[in-house]
Amino acid sequence: MACRISYLYRAALSLHVTLFCILPAFAAQGEERSSHLEVALPMLAPLVKRTLPSVVSVASTKHVPNHAHIVDPAGFPDAPIPRNITEVGSGVILDGDLGLVVTANHVIDEAERITLSLANGARVEARLVAASRHDDLAILRIAASGLTAVAIADSRFEVGDFVLAIGNALELGQSVTLGIISALHRTCPGIENMDLIVTDALIDRGSSGGPLINMQGELVGINVARVGHSEVGGFGFAVPANAIRALLARALLQPS
Repeated sequence: MACRISYLYRAALSLHVTLFCILPAFAAQGEERSSHLEVALPMLAPLVKRTLPSVVSVASTKHVPNHAHIVDPAGFPDAPIPRNITEVGSGVILDGDLGLVVTANHVIDEAERITLSLANGARVEARLVAASRHDDLAILRIAASGLTAVAIADSRFEVGDFVLAIGNALELGQSVTLGIISALHRTCPGIENMDLIVTDALIDRGSSGGPLINMQGELVGINVARVGHSEVGGFGFAVPANAIRALLARALLQPS
């Protein structure tokens, strides 16, 4: 009996020593695995910091008639009363030296005055140099120094690629949302281009004209529309890089 108790005591002691030696190794492996997970997570802050200086807010003043007719005492309707409205959107700098900025055409279409708010807080007047109703794109020119431009991506992007949408959503200032390219070669009511990009990155009022950016910081498309409501989900539509590049080529032919 004493031998059996001694044997059990030695076995328990051996197990205790073994666990004492092994557990720290498992803990170290867990810490190493945790650090690997942390390193593997995408760090988007550096990408956003590089891109935000290129994004601008756009405000255009348009003179439109008030379609509500006022009936005078004689019973004849008066002419519509004209009024000014301000439409807001976003844009992104394509050429810092020439001051060329791309935005959505519907944001500045028939505007009497276009004002851009830059990332440094400056407000500058802009003029239209090229537009495409087919693509719902417009290129503006501003006179400013120290501008940071984005590179336009090639056409080799695919469904499932991660993208960032940046813009002055809800007029709350520049904000960033993350999503993926959900579909390619799609259409959207009101836009003639039948080669649009679909994304699930959240965009809202004020995002029109803002950039869709890939993980290399390149311009994949310009956000121009949304289908669905942000409260319950929906998809954004962006004009792809090839249309932006074509309109930029037209703008470069215009006199400065």
